[in-house]
Amino acid sequence: MSKVRDYQQLAHSILEAVGGEDNIISVARCATRLRLVLKRSDAKAKDQVAALPGVITVVESGGQFQVVIGQHVGEVYEAFRPLVSLEDGNSDQGTEAPKGTILNRIIATMSAVFAPFVYILAAAGILQGALILISLVFKDFAATGTYEVFSFISWAPFTFLPIFIAITAANHFKVNQFIAVACSAALVSPTWAEMAGRITSGESISFIGIALSGTTYTSSVLPPLFLVWLLSYLERFLNRTINEVIKPLFVPFFSMVIMVPLTILVIGPITTLGAEGIANGYNYLAENAPALAGLIIGGFWQIIVIFGVHWGVTPMVLANFEQYGRDSFQAYQTIAVIAQVGAVIGVILKTRNKETKKVGVSAGLTGIFGITEPAIYGVTLRFKKPFIYGCISGAVGAVVASFFKPYYFAYAGLPGPLTLVNGISSDYPSSIVGLLIGTAIALILPIVLIQILGFGEEKVVPVVTAPTTPMPAQEVSATLTNEETIQAPLAGQVVPLSEVPDEVFASGAMGQGVAIRPTSNTVVAPFTGSIVMIAPTKHAIGLRSASGVEVLIHVGLETVGLDGEPFTLHVEDGTHVEAGQTLLTFDAAMIEQHGLQTITPVIVTNASSYAEVLTTGTGTVEADTELLTIVK
Repeated sequence: MSKVRDYQQLAHSILEAVGGEDNIISVARCATRLRLVLKRSDAKAKDQVAALPGVITVVESGGQFQVVIGQHVGEVYEAFRPLVSLEDGNSDQGTEAPKGTILNRIIATMSAVFAPFVYILAAAGILQGALILISLVFKDFAATGTYEVFSFISWAPFTFLPIFIAITAANHFKVNQFIAVACSAALVSPTWAEMAGRITSGESISFIGIALSGTTYTSSVLPPLFLVWLLSYLERFLNRTINEVIKPLFVPFFSMVIMVPLTILVIGPITTLGAEGIANGYNYLAENAPALAGLIIGGFWQIIVIFGVHWGVTPMVLANFEQYGRDSFQAYQTIAVIAQVGAVIGVILKTRNKETKKVGVSAGLTGIFGITEPAIYGVTLRFKKPFIYGCISGAVGAVVASFFKPYYFAYAGLPGPLTLVNGISSDYPSSIVGLLIGTAIALILPIVLIQILGFGEEKVVPVVTAPTTPMPAQEVSATLTNEETIQAPLAGQVVPLSEVPDEVFASGAMGQGVAIRPTSNTVVAPFTGSIVMIAPTKHAIGLRSASGVEVLIHVGLETVGLDGEPFTLHVEDGTHVEAGQTLLTFDAAMIEQHGLQTITPVIVTNASSYAEVLTTGTGTVEADTELLTIVK
């Protein structure tokens, strides 16, 4: 199955689980998360979405239903967006959007505005870092035309940041995107920059008798954001009051002639002072109590990331770069990120579980690029102790670094190991020294702690006492031995999981196991245990054995789209089943008539809790023969 179909299927599954299009108020994305605002939040939806293949976890925070997907969130967002029609808003559908707290609404807005173009800013920041490194090696490079070209390329996204904000804010506030861009483009016009320069030099320039301030808006955040927010109210008013015939012309006309002067006269100066005030408040703490600032950011930044509210600091950080050309927040933020990478490395070195190592390597690689959600949800928070060790190490590393006054001198969209060069400056030589020492501590300390104290993967084997009532033979075997046998749930040809034409199953993302190309149409229980999940479309059943082994039997590929028609259930969710008991039957001919395959993956979904999952069945198997052996 192609990746395109994977993403489309996941998008459809998410939409169905959260209640369909009618329950969606807005949809946005960030570097790793699909962020939904829902009219009604169903407690079951969180578990259903978290269980979907390709979803790392689900976080409900800041008034948002956040689906953590990882590096493929962009593809899932592109597949999800056409499934919902939000361009005209939901105001006419009789259901008001939940307002939530002011803080939640601010956080949701920041996320929706900055997340779509964060990689653009990150790329520009990396380019600036590369120019810093090259200039250190080749002293005359900064005087070349090549440097100048790459330099203005790297600064362009920041110079015209109000236009990026206009585009994403227009989507968020349901504003005509072209009107929003036209108004924001006026703020970064070279003519206005020249006028503002004259004002700051002492010349008096007025608009309708009101003196203008010399505020410039290149690289600004809050002025264009507030402009578009207020424009949303003005535009709705104009659309209601202007005649349909002349509306296409006069809505943009009045929008521009009202909003641009209003921003230059009032909105811009006030919001700029606000952003600078917040930045100055943080800077006061960083300058007068740097160790405390380092302790807070290094120790608690990843907790903020968990709740998805980390976009709220972006205006402050950008204000620092615009006002001072440097920022210490991102320096401490980098140390916190590297501490989680160190915790993942510690787990990789300590664990004997192959699946944990594989997940750790993948999560660690994304952490190198400054994206820690896979590391957090896939490894460190999953075992709890590594996450705590990472937070402690980040705090210690940031406190030590604070004595060297570390700064970033170029904005990093995704602070991490690759952006450390942004801390190099000849004017502040101790900055990079502090950063390197702090990141070394943050990287090494969690590794050491995990090697000494462990990370919670190992479990104490319970003492077996004589039961008061006889236990089934299989349960006794599962309790007393170090292995457990999984029987084939249906007859057919065994196929290695890697050969299943479905990337999610073949990659092992769902767990370890095999697949069976069936020669019968009856699925039976592979052990004595209980039913823990039955798909609404009847094509998949999840079971748990007496000792805790969890197995998913997924009949066919893409059969979820058949809406249960070829399947007949013989059990109910939550019921106890005996090994060999019939679970479901299916019509193979009907599945194939729809152009779909009947190949059936049999997956141990909690394989990471065991030492190995061995394939003991090969060739052709019957429903009662050994298929897999679990080594505890």
